[in-house]
Amino acid sequence: MNFLKEIRNPNLNSLLFAFFTALNQFIPFLLAPILIRYLNPDEFGLLSMYGIIFDCFLVFLGLSSGTLIYSQYSKNSENQNIKLLNKLNSFSLFNLILVLLFIFIFKNSITELTKIESGIYFWASINAFLSIAVSNYYQHLQLTKRTVKYFLILIFSTLINFSSS
Repeated sequence: MNFLKEIRNPNLNSLLFAFFTALNQFIPFLLAPILIRYLNPDEFGLLSMYGIIFDCFLVFLGLSSGTLIYSQYSKNSENQNIKLLNKLNSFSLFNLILVLLFIFIFKNSITELTKIESGIYFWASINAFLSIAVSNYYQHLQLTKRTVKYFLILIFSTLINFSSS
């Protein structure tokens, strides 16, 4: 049996999506003892600030693209949905370029105002863009009922986000 095929049973799909999402949320909890061992309180504070900056960039770069995917999916063909994903990711890339340009131009002012190095803003914005692109893709996988691919990409992106922060 090919595990990457679509699973057609809606109850099984719902159960698997719920399980995989819960498992994805549990990974940072499992890795917390490792962080506690290697990070001091100042580094935890910096990690928290990184998370806040990352979340702010998610809002600006994503601009509710997930909502658009869900609302347009049933109206479009598969080919049109792929084009929609590409347009949304291109728009997020354009926003990323604007954010990086802003960070580059005002890096000294940003560092002086927030007391946080501009490199953290740079990496948070890059990570937010990649997170949005992956999120758009796994929303597409969820809507096309490709459960196992969804799970693999979800776990992989969680591990990448956690290790990059």
